[in-house]
Amino acid sequence: MSLHSRLREDSISDSDVSLVEALKAGNSKAFDSVYRRYAPMLADIAYGLTGSREAADDTVQDLFLRIWQGRTTLPVTSTADLKFYLIRSLRNRLVSEHRHSSVVEREQRLALVGGQRMAMGSPAPGADDKVLVNELDKAFSKAISGMPPRMRLALILRTGQQLTNRQIADVLEISDMAAAKLVSRAREILRDVWDRHRE
Repeated sequence: MSLHSRLREDSISDSDVSLVEALKAGNSKAFDSVYRRYAPMLADIAYGLTGSREAADDTVQDLFLRIWQGRTTLPVTSTADLKFYLIRSLRNRLVSEHRHSSVVEREQRLALVGGQRMAMGSPAPGADDKVLVNELDKAFSKAISGMPPRMRLALILRTGQQLTNRQIADVLEISDMAAAKLVSRAREILRDVWDRHRE
């Protein structure tokens, strides 16, 4: 049995290389597996940038439609390559959509704000300090929303997706140093918010 025939069989493993090969060969189960693996992550990133769950979901759906349509020419050989390709493609789509529409940016995902608050040493909220936590969450959201889009994406990729500075640089198509500076500056902005609310 040829490799091409085996990749088209109904049973598909999620192993790194075979999944990408099967996707390229048109195996719909491989596509479903890739979709289930990456769509939630991509939707979270898109939501963090657009502030609209509907716009995020639409963008991810459109991205996966284009992936399926262009599957035979995907420039990737492993799921690690595929992940970065998907994130970069998502970024490019969002930039393109932003240029062609007047998308209003809303508050960032509460999970990102909450995660950043916890990473900065904020205790878990108790019943007594819910008002303070809400104020802090709003301040973090405002600070994140006020960041330039590239800085905001770098922060989301670092804190929400745990990408390294090198990986962020690859996604944003900038140098490693520039990625590190974006993340550092974003964290500095959030630290300032934290310090103001601690006083």
